[in-house]
Amino acid sequence: MPVEQKKRSLSLDIIRIIAFISVPCVHFFLHNGFYGTPVVGGKMYAMTIVRNFFMICVPMFMIITGYLMVGKKVELNKKSLLKFYFKLSKVLSTYLLATVILLLFRIYYSKEDLSLFDCIINILTFQQYSWYVNMYIGTFLLIPLLNAMWHSTDSKESHFAAVIIMCLLTVVPTVLNIYDLTTKGALTQPWKSTTATLTQIYPGWWGSIYPITYYFIGAYMKSHVDASKLHASKIALMLIFSVMVFGIYNIWRSYSVIFSWGQWCDWPSLQNTVNATLVFLLVLSFHVPDKENFGSKALKSISNLTFGAYLLSWGSDVYIYPKLIVKVPVMQDRFAYMPLCVGTSVLMALTCSFLLNIIKWLINKLITIIKNKVKPPVKPDVVPDKQKVKA
Repeated sequence: MPVEQKKRSLSLDIIRIIAFISVPCVHFFLHNGFYGTPVVGGKMYAMTIVRNFFMICVPMFMIITGYLMVGKKVELNKKSLLKFYFKLSKVLSTYLLATVILLLFRIYYSKEDLSLFDCIINILTFQQYSWYVNMYIGTFLLIPLLNAMWHSTDSKESHFAAVIIMCLLTVVPTVLNIYDLTTKGALTQPWKSTTATLTQIYPGWWGSIYPITYYFIGAYMKSHVDASKLHASKIALMLIFSVMVFGIYNIWRSYSVIFSWGQWCDWPSLQNTVNATLVFLLVLSFHVPDKENFGSKALKSISNLTFGAYLLSWGSDVYIYPKLIVKVPVMQDRFAYMPLCVGTSVLMALTCSFLLNIIKWLINKLITIIKNKVKPPVKPDVVPDKQKVKA
């Protein structure tokens, strides 16, 4: 998601790219039949662990938003708010163009019979992969208020308390409300339970505000984490341990049945919070120098394309995975094709995003030309005859 920053950080560009690539990786499991196959055998276990890691995509995007936007101090008055909210037009214009492209893809490639009304409803209801845009708009509207709360104190202790409070609201329920305490044997064999039979022993009503939790985590890292003191090796070991432990836990939750997607592995879960935070810190710990060279320019260019590519990857996925399913009928065997499928989807989406940016540039050029043509000519100052005489 595009965000503003005064000084460009290559580390943050890398984080944004990792978050974007994680999206097609997660969608690999969505499109190849993983969620309809019992979790049995080495390949399914491996896929469960790999999926656990790449669920960092949405949390990482939200953390980087907090990291970059917490410094924005917006006065809570009409003029300041309107000026700040106008910046959302960049996101909305990219979303609109990307959605139009996807609708054309559905009409002409997928041969779907979509009316103009269907297309309008599609745009207004954030379909395809656009649910994130729907959520981001709300988060963006909250940023002035969130930042006002954050900057009401400079205390590290107070900021840490804010993060903990948000975790109590959104993360803790994903740890305590995930067991069936009434069905016999379900506590030790959780695959026998269902979402409907889970026992709520902790208030979980506020779980859906998890984007604010990730925003504050990013804000805290920006305000109080010194990247120069981070140790990459320690963070890497913690990340490997975390991914393996949570991955094995997910295997246990779905052992011998189809994968169970519950609170324990959803976006606000403890495992996604921990994994995303560790990946973010790991990249920061590399201390990537912000030097101007071919590599840094390439990474920055790719980073600028990630939002559009994320939206457009729906089309590349729809193009790729039906072909994979026909070629490889056994679901478990498709795992070997994950690097090829994801890599192809990423390249296609980035290419389409590049073309989308060209279209945006042409539209902006055209708007500028039209404005200049309809703009009334400036009349030259006319010196009165009397002044001419005096001069």
